[in-house]
Amino acid sequence: MKAAILFFYIASCAAQNETAASESYSHSWCEQTSDGLCNTTSEDVFSREFMQEFVNNVSARSRVASTITVDSSTIKNKVFAGYQGWVDTSRWKHWFDDDKPDAPHNHFEMVPSMDEYPANSKRATHVKYTNGKTLSLYENTASGVVDLHFKWMQDYGLDGILLQRFSSNGHANKVLAQVDAAAEKHGRIYAVEWDIGQRADTSWDQKIKDDYDKTVKSFSHNSRYIKEKGKPVVAIFGIGLEKHEFATPSSAQALIKWLQGRGLYVIGSGPFDWRTKHPTFEAVFSQFDAIMPWSVGRYKGASGFEHQKSRLAADASLTSSRGQDYATVASPGSSRGSWDKTKFNSFPRNGGTFFQSQIDYHLQLKGATFFFIAMFDEVQEGTAIYKFAANKSESCQGAQWLTADIDGVKVPGDHYLTMAGHFASDAKKRR
Repeated sequence: MKAAILFFYIASCAAQNETAASESYSHSWCEQTSDGLCNTTSEDVFSREFMQEFVNNVSARSRVASTITVDSSTIKNKVFAGYQGWVDTSRWKHWFDDDKPDAPHNHFEMVPSMDEYPANSKRATHVKYTNGKTLSLYENTASGVVDLHFKWMQDYGLDGILLQRFSSNGHANKVLAQVDAAAEKHGRIYAVEWDIGQRADTSWDQKIKDDYDKTVKSFSHNSRYIKEKGKPVVAIFGIGLEKHEFATPSSAQALIKWLQGRGLYVIGSGPFDWRTKHPTFEAVFSQFDAIMPWSVGRYKGASGFEHQKSRLAADASLTSSRGQDYATVASPGSSRGSWDKTKFNSFPRNGGTFFQSQIDYHLQLKGATFFFIAMFDEVQEGTAIYKFAANKSESCQGAQWLTADIDGVKVPGDHYLTMAGHFASDAKKRR
């Protein structure tokens, strides 16, 4: 066994001292070469023994359940997950295509662990578990669903979420109200992130203004809503992306100015290469209070991530030099098999080693001020970190399903929640 692997988890499990100020947050999940880089192959082909030892040491480290209410007065050194909150069982939106709840029409990659959901939140599908029982799935707006998700955040120590907001319809507004209540109950924090991909027209900016004035504003000063320097936090996803040409530099600048004029702290999340390949948006990016480049799908595996570290360091250096905050985005992996079978498990998790490779670097990145995980509940693209089927016996028939053990090692269904909690705990120890 490689002697240098997983020394952080081995050491921390032995010490069992989560609060020791001297504990390093600069971890290693791999064998390092002399220049400090990870010794990986281009395909990240790790032995099962290598990955299993990593999983075992994650499980051995104490869970970071949080009885302490998270401080909502600052975004600094916090770890948030993106929360979609979008699934619907009335027409099976985001669960199945064409309102047909069977395996051939599945629009999700991972089978959620359903045991803890309230009975009234679940509706039976035509999909069968491996054991022949019927799969029932949850309705996001049903009583108790959002509350359960926030209970998990508290149980595992995650600070909170950025709530993805695609529209101002009844479903979205109900989820927003439930998020606010659950955050209050479980001592977590949250802020709204608008996704402009759902506003693909020339009135995209006015729709955000209207949504803020009519709905979001009434939540933004609540006790669990995130503030930074006294300003409620909002985020916008998509400005500068190629498919969002309707969001011109001039309209984007005007919107940011409008939001900041209302006393808001505005995060921009968009192109991964925002600093180098989008000169027409340079003034836009410099106007945000914080930059959070979208990295999901931009590199594959730990070896691919290794080649992006210099980019992140340069990003953080620039934002620091001009007084902006900077957030990294970590993903456990992804899969898009329900769109294209060739893309099933296209970005393998490898037992969590891919996720950990990002976490370790993000925590020691100078200039990184807060952290984002993509995503909490997105089983549609296989990025979810919440509880899901650990193995085939907990999963279903009739389609390809991403299980926690998909890469050949035994992994518990809450493995990624555990990792997220450790991430949040270690972020608080940064200097």
